Amino acid sequence: MIAFSNAKINLGLNIIKKRSDNYHNIKTIFLPISLYDIIEILPSHKDDLIIYGYDIEHDNNTCLKALNILRDKYNIECLKVIIYKNIPPQSGLGGGSSNAAFTLILLNEMYNLNLSTHELVKIARKIGADCPFFIYNKPLLATLKGDKFNDININLTNYKICLIIHSKIKILTKWAYSLVTPKKPEFDLSATEKVNLLDWKKYIKNDFEEYIFNYYPELKEIKNVLYNKGALYASLSGSGSCVYGIFPEKVSIDLPNVSIYWCNVI
Repeated sequence: MIAFSNAKINLGLNIIKKRSDNYHNIKTIFLPISLYDIIEILPSHKDDLIIYGYDIEHDNNTCLKALNILRDKYNIECLKVIIYKNIPPQSGLGGGSSNAAFTLILLNEMYNLNLSTHELVKIARKIGADCPFFIYNKPLLATLKGDKFNDININLTNYKICLIIHSKIKILTKWAYSLVTPKKPEFDLSATEKVNLLDWKKYIKNDFEEYIFNYYPELKEIKNVLYNKGALYASLSGSGSCVYGIFPEKVSIDLPNVSIYWCNVI
């Protein structure tokens, strides 16, 4: 069976408080986008994982984590998992979390496990903080560790999203969080749906930018280029390294050492 495992961007990300479990309480808006990995799961005489597209560690792969969690409870045979990677790793686009969530969804269907959305979300929480979002896979306001959700009305159907990933910059989420001093946000992201898109850049902030841009000024320059090219809003996604811009239409962008992807919010 095959699934198309999509990426996400963060619209704003406020880091509010360090938790006793070493996670952070955050507030962010997750938006699913049309940049996809492809996951194929096939019966096999032994477990096997094959990854195309990017050189990614096989140990602790999120798809295998999802498989093993379900196998602890259900009778699941040996499988070959093939991942065709289009989502750049360590880019803040949630590729690994998405892969795990869609593996859960595929296995639920393949083996008629009849797990509800609520049950799948509960399992996804054991894999990673972003993973539960991809079970719902729609625009959501996320709080706590990023795994408590409320609906939010964000409609970007008529806009194009430009993703820019610097080829030489990889950012580990754990390292990025170690830089941050949590603080109370000046703007409540819950109110985003009431703010005109043209005013988003005045209010909506990603707290990681203050720290990440000091280490990687190239990313700040990319953000400036996006605004100069007509972006209505531009931001780091998650902890980076992807910088994205929201545009009324596609434009020509020429930058060194970057990969550029155009997509939509889905």
